[in-house]
Amino acid sequence: MDFAALGQTLACGQCFRWRKTPDGAWEGVAGGRFLRLTEKS
Repeated sequence: MDFAALGQTLACGQCFRWRKTPDGAWEGVAGGRFLRLTEKS
């Protein structure tokens, strides 16, 4: 996505059970699947 900041989206309080890892990725469960999300810089 070019239009959303991952950190702002997942840390806003509307998304639950997501955690930021020490390497800057975000991990959580959505749709019964474990996801690990990263952003390109």
